[in-house]
Amino acid sequence: MTIYLIAIDRLPALSLGCYGCWQHATPNLDAQATRSLVCDNFIVWAESDCLAVDQSVHHFEITAEHAAERSGGADSLLDEIAEAGFDHFELLNEFLLDPAGLDKWNPAIPLALRLSLHECLVEGTDRAFGELREELQGQLREGDVVVVYGRTGELSIDRSLSSGAQSLVHPETQHLPLMIEFVGAQEVHGRLHEPLGVNDFHDLLKSMSEDSNAMAQWKQRVEEREQLILLQDGIYMIRTTEWLCIAGDNEEFQPQLFHLPEDPWGLLNVAPQYPHVVQELCVDLATDDGPGSL
Repeated sequence: MTIYLIAIDRLPALSLGCYGCWQHATPNLDAQATRSLVCDNFIVWAESDCLAVDQSVHHFEITAEHAAERSGGADSLLDEIAEAGFDHFELLNEFLLDPAGLDKWNPAIPLALRLSLHECLVEGTDRAFGELREELQGQLREGDVVVVYGRTGELSIDRSLSSGAQSLVHPETQHLPLMIEFVGAQEVHGRLHEPLGVNDFHDLLKSMSEDSNAMAQWKQRVEEREQLILLQDGIYMIRTTEWLCIAGDNEEFQPQLFHLPEDPWGLLNVAPQYPHVVQELCVDLATDDGPGSL
């Protein structure tokens, strides 16, 4: 068994058709989803890089720069940038380096232009993935594993969680794609709804490199846990298939709650309407031995 890892740079799951997006066309990644186990809630705060994986694993990367070059809408985007009065080289360079910092670089950038930049990145990533998957097709053998995963998300909405709090939690940034294809296996596909993190991902890769039958046990562990608890800089993220709760380790931080089926982008705080849900989720912070998978 050979494992092929394909890392996608800065592409949130919610920008892909196979994760429910209808604004962007992603036919190649959507086709990959039909032959894979799709992890619906792969949540990342730190980068999900797999540099510690066994060296026998084949690792490929689709960078934002590569995606921008492969986008079919690049010419129209350049025209749009020029019409808005920006230098296309400077703007694209700033976007590729730090999309979250565009407002600091120039707060006058229209939202429509920011969305066009993101669309260009999504389209180019899908096209680059399709070309890479076609190149790999001749090498794949029955029993091989193709893992497509997002390494970092694209920050398209910047906001503070509360006055004085750092903007650490952005669902559109932390929710990344993760698809696992077992070549030639008809039964290993579908959706895994339970949330999982980077450590879970690394555990899966390590166990699969040692035992080709480890997938079933790993999947069962994730499903039995039912939730993911992450901690960074004194802020907790508690995520289930239904809820996202943000809580701090001090009394000044007011918990925030988002109902994911209706609000996958985490825009509407419903904590005042569901205080009992906040209380139930935050109880886990006191009873849990520590955060889940960072």
